Amino acid sequence: MESLRSLTAAIAASLSLGTGVVAQSTPCFESNFGTNLGLGDDAVAQNLVLGFNFPFAGGTSSAIDVASNGSIWVQPSPNNHSRCCFGDPTALVSEGPSINPFWMDLDPSSGGAVWFNTFPGRAVITWDNVPEYGGVIGMTFQVQLLADGSITFWWDAACTSGFGTALVGVSPGGNVLDPGATDLSTNPLNTGVEPTLYEVYDQFFGPPFDLAATSLHLVPSGTGWLLLPRTGCVPASATRYGNGCPRPPIAYEFFQPTGVDLSNTTYLFTPNGSGYSVTTCAVNCWEPNFATNLFLSDDSTSGPLNLGFAFPYPSGSSSSIDVSSNGFVWIDSATSMGSRCCDGDVNWFLSDPPSICALWMDLNPSAGGAVYYDTFPGRAVVTWDQIPEFAGANTCTMQLQLFADGRMLLSYGTVSSTLHFALAGFSGVSGGTDPGSTDFTTSVPFSISNTGVPLALDSSPGSRPVLGTTFSMDVTNIPASTLLGVVGLGVFQLNTDLTVIGMPGCALLQSTDTTLPLPPTPPSSTASLPLPNVTAFTGILLYGQAITVSPGSNPLGLVTSNGLRIKLGQ
Repeated sequence: MESLRSLTAAIAASLSLGTGVVAQSTPCFESNFGTNLGLGDDAVAQNLVLGFNFPFAGGTSSAIDVASNGSIWVQPSPNNHSRCCFGDPTALVSEGPSINPFWMDLDPSSGGAVWFNTFPGRAVITWDNVPEYGGVIGMTFQVQLLADGSITFWWDAACTSGFGTALVGVSPGGNVLDPGATDLSTNPLNTGVEPTLYEVYDQFFGPPFDLAATSLHLVPSGTGWLLLPRTGCVPASATRYGNGCPRPPIAYEFFQPTGVDLSNTTYLFTPNGSGYSVTTCAVNCWEPNFATNLFLSDDSTSGPLNLGFAFPYPSGSSSSIDVSSNGFVWIDSATSMGSRCCDGDVNWFLSDPPSICALWMDLNPSAGGAVYYDTFPGRAVVTWDQIPEFAGANTCTMQLQLFADGRMLLSYGTVSSTLHFALAGFSGVSGGTDPGSTDFTTSVPFSISNTGVPLALDSSPGSRPVLGTTFSMDVTNIPASTLLGVVGLGVFQLNTDLTVIGMPGCALLQSTDTTLPLPPTPPSSTASLPLPNVTAFTGILLYGQAITVSPGSNPLGLVTSNGLRIKLGQ
């Protein structure tokens, strides 16, 4: 009860000082980014003048240094560094005073940019569409420093702690005592007299980043802080979902650590003339007679292994395969590229030669279990039997069967991942278009084609569905034969199979409550959605899908895109 009274008093005090009013009068997200700082990987922009004195940790600052890795040095210094590469609580409390909206290993040299702008009594620092080092997903987040000493944080829906460790928080540094991490999603909260407040996030060891698509307000309260959620500040976002058609000869499911749900399931890929029908297996789904141990060790392959027949697949046929200890096979030994240590990776999967992944992750048969390869008339079988995850206590058992008629059967015993990203699926071409991850367990039965490329729908670079603006969406991969097109919009997300109307492997992904015109200008076009400046629409979800009339693409002559989940906001 005393802590509740203390929190209530702190909130009241901040409001009486006008701090709450100041924060709520600032935009949730400042769209005028200002000046591109031109930061590369592990870089620092120094001595950025604020235009006012910013009170922080018992002092004031009229300028800041900004590090590309999601950190702000409150006091400029030639000793301020880029803070490569991960958020570190020890460095937080021992180094100089800092504000850290998302301290992790970021790389604006591979995408996006870091920006700085000033307004009367307000400075804004924006990381716009910046990926993690080695990653491909651009993340946008923003900090606003106010003349009263308060700070606002804003993160878009794409923000994630990714491969390493991230830190969000503030500290005066200078070897202050470390108070330990605090769950920042549990707010409002009051730190009392403690000037350091932070949380550490780790995708592998937890907790993962849970502030995506939120905004927070940090208010000075004596020597401590009051942390408040910002009301009405839902970040506008647009995220892809589902698959367009015709689908390429690729189907996969990508798993975060601890997210594998394939245990005791089966998936039979059957050629159907235009691609594959994917169903569950009814009989003879597991070959119990596996006996030939390949004696694979950690991060190793075995091959060429003769199939005893020519196995047909979309880009050729093969009479031999290579088997990796990490849960997959190269369809053609001649194109083998090793064990692909260590995590399942979508970019590798798509760009590499054709492969079949029972469960591509970091497996270690040196620590237990074995990998077997056995042949039967018209059939070859690869079995990963009780293989431990590298550095994990869990084991994986799964099996791949290849048939002379082109069928493929993936069967799973108990499989899991606790530390690594994992991927299951089939890629029949090299450099194929990404159809997006398919949830095998909920989508089966489904179809994939072996010809054609689906439309791709995404937000235009730099465009977000912000209320009071026009949201732009780009459609790419438009066939040359296209006569007309639309982007359908609805308030419900669907997954309606369109095979029965002559569009095999296609699905209607949204209720079509209205349509936007899409100029037929192959290979790409843009649709525009004017959004009203109505606060009550904040957080509303819309669902979009592009459709073109493109004769020759399928019996009905229609091509579709993935879906786009559109959240209206700031």
